[in-house]
Amino acid sequence: MIKWTIRVLILILITMVIGAAAHQVKRSWSLHHQSMESHSERIDKHRTELAELRHELEQATTGAASDSTEEDIRLLETRIADANIFIIALEKGKSRLQRSFLRVWIGNAVMFGTFILLGLYYLLGSEPGFSRDERQWLESEPGNIPGLQLAPQSSQRDAAPARNASNFSTGRLKATNKHKLKVVRSKTLTIMALAFLLSPHGALGVELYFLYQSLTGGPIPIQFMEWGGFMQSVMLAIPFSLVGLYLLGSGTSNATLDSRKELLTLPGNKRNIRFRDVESLQLNKLLTTGERSYVNNQIQVNLQNGESVSLLSHADKEQIYVDIIRTALFMRKPLILT
Repeated sequence: MIKWTIRVLILILITMVIGAAAHQVKRSWSLHHQSMESHSERIDKHRTELAELRHELEQATTGAASDSTEEDIRLLETRIADANIFIIALEKGKSRLQRSFLRVWIGNAVMFGTFILLGLYYLLGSEPGFSRDERQWLESEPGNIPGLQLAPQSSQRDAAPARNASNFSTGRLKATNKHKLKVVRSKTLTIMALAFLLSPHGALGVELYFLYQSLTGGPIPIQFMEWGGFMQSVMLAIPFSLVGLYLLGSGTSNATLDSRKELLTLPGNKRNIRFRDVESLQLNKLLTTGERSYVNNQIQVNLQNGESVSLLSHADKEQIYVDIIRTALFMRKPLILT
């Protein structure tokens, strides 16, 4: 019930955001269109005046205007040069306005679109459905699952330090073949990371396009090229990309279990654990507190020497429940359910 309530609230929020964004886009486009028309009218007006000045200069230099003096001709040439400079400035201002508009709104559209897709992905179900075996495990009592050994509650120990905590699924234990299990990144985490990686690059793409146009349009000294918008887009893209790379690289332990070698490999801890050194597996429920509190679930590996290590932790209790059952059956180790 709570999960569906959250989904309805997210859907309402998305609808409100889309409506507000559509209104803002319409208003901004109207203002931009008016500004562009104003620039175009000013440019056309000054081009007309420039054409008239050139016509006067032509008449003065060909003798058609008999009362023109050399001073009049020099004055006309100066006015024509000034008019050319002014028109170029107006055209650059119009181009800068267009570039700024495209950078802001294409950037916002890409950023908005990626996060909306992430929200819709959550609403439609972030992970594929459970397999038939997993469904049976969820519907059965633990003691009725064939091959599963349950350890007495008295053998539980303090929870191992969790590698990370999250209020959504960050990883799953998947079989890469019949002899190996591996902790892999969840689809929710992957899409969230991609959202951070892709969302700021709409604005950067616009700036790269205009930079390419400047470089291929003719030789322009670097100091005369417009770098403000480009640097602004780069500075926005850097923190978003760093967060995305962090999510891609540190969401799970990337642990591997090999039944032929009877070895548990934990790359993050830089250690290998023999199956024979494992006493039991334990499912913990940990309360994570901060701005808000939530229950974080953990698969803990208990060793014969009294040490314990964390294999996987996240907030989806059903996924982590079937994952610890799969791991216990794979390693043939007792399971402690706290």
